[in-house]
Amino acid sequence: THSAIDSLSAAFEDSAPQLADVVDAPEVPPPTPPALLEWVLDQMSMEPTLHRAYVRRRANSRLETVSDVGRPRGACEAGARWTRVAIRGDDKPKNITFSNVSTAGGQSVSAVYIGGVLRTEVDLAQLRPYGMDHACDWCQKGSLELDKTYVVCLVEEHENGLVRIGSRCNGHLGSDADDLVEVYNPMIRLSLLDYPTTDEYGLPIEALTVRGDNEATLLPLIPRTIWNTGVVLLAELKIPCPLTLGGQTRLSTTLRYDGLLYRFDPRIVLHENTMAAPLNSSSLPSSARGQPPAMRCPSPEKNIFNQHSCIVSHGCRPDKAIPKKDLSASFQLNISTIRAMYVEGDVYVYAIDGLPLAGNEDPCTKEVRWRSLPDSCIESALDDTTRQVLVEAINGSKDTNAIVRDVTLSRDQRQRCSDAKIEGGAIIEVLGECWQVTHADQLNVYDFTLWAMGRGGHPGNFEGTGYYPIKSFAHRGSSILRFPSHHNVLQWRLAHEVKPFL
Repeated sequence: THSAIDSLSAAFEDSAPQLADVVDAPEVPPPTPPALLEWVLDQMSMEPTLHRAYVRRRANSRLETVSDVGRPRGACEAGARWTRVAIRGDDKPKNITFSNVSTAGGQSVSAVYIGGVLRTEVDLAQLRPYGMDHACDWCQKGSLELDKTYVVCLVEEHENGLVRIGSRCNGHLGSDADDLVEVYNPMIRLSLLDYPTTDEYGLPIEALTVRGDNEATLLPLIPRTIWNTGVVLLAELKIPCPLTLGGQTRLSTTLRYDGLLYRFDPRIVLHENTMAAPLNSSSLPSSARGQPPAMRCPSPEKNIFNQHSCIVSHGCRPDKAIPKKDLSASFQLNISTIRAMYVEGDVYVYAIDGLPLAGNEDPCTKEVRWRSLPDSCIESALDDTTRQVLVEAINGSKDTNAIVRDVTLSRDQRQRCSDAKIEGGAIIEVLGECWQVTHADQLNVYDFTLWAMGRGGHPGNFEGTGYYPIKSFAHRGSSILRFPSHHNVLQWRLAHEVKPFL
């Protein structure tokens, strides 16, 4: 690629005269072996230049959360990027809907909703200038239906760029779609409808309002191509940042400037970790450590180039796990400690909930998990003997967990217990508390980190856009991963082994 060629040129730019000495040219005789050896030895004695330094100065990929190589630039930081285009690459593969909405004043306006949240008002003639129905193969494919839920599959991020939507994404990186419909990408504008106050995760949508040049300096992105239309960079914020730490890195954060609306577009800032200036994570801005505050220590292997400048890093967690022999602390797995694993360690640990029973689970078998129900108890129709056995087993269980309880029946109890297969799981009351048969893995705690990552993880991961559905639960503050109701329990069984049980 051009970037690879440029980086190679940069790495050897100081050596151009020496390189000219060894290339085959008519006016220069071919170098003799001693001359070639001398040139190689001379190159080896020079101060090394690194590709990573070249890349660090030019990298600008989209990044939502802190990683071991970089962090998202905060919305109030110099260089923060803001865009007006309504549909972006990081909207893949979210749901998108087009609807006609009546305003409080009795007017009707067309609107675009992404992830169930209003994104922009829109002129349907701009989206589909050739008509809503299938018009021609050479213009726009498919027929756009109002109030129908589609999935975003391909996005050209500029005004009137091509957007492909459909019932399901397929093809390379999901760039094609089943039931394909093509629309043109609009810019964000809201004149009749109020901008939403919460995002798709229920988190508040925060806004940075700039009323003039005395409050901030905003510059257009150059060169002025169609891809950079509607993009501005924050050169300097001259007022205190009004955003919370979460708002400084959240995708839904907005900018109101010169009568226009922009959405925050978090871009990577690679950690400066050179031999001359090793990373000091405590010096990072608060926004870099707020979502989540912990970060992995950049820890390249010691080699002949960096061995004289390696230092002990502070303010970040080690990249390698602590040996088991060094672990001696005990703690209880609950909502707070599970959340701390993400906030402090950047690992995706959840309690799984919502797992359906594979069938009519029989509580009269040897080992069964029961779950406490907070609502009033409507007991299942069981014969008196079976009910007495189950009450006796739950009450006498060695497992004293107040939320889920694993109950083991003795041989005698199993012989006396019968006819307890109830659809959805039998329900009984024990000492004033209601219990129901549930899935054997219900509310188990697993490390979903590998499942949350790209290749080899969840099949819904989209590396090209940075969309990872498993990560979204932690990003919106949850410690519980709710199993989707439209999933089959077999999907849980097949993926069970890749998620370590805690």
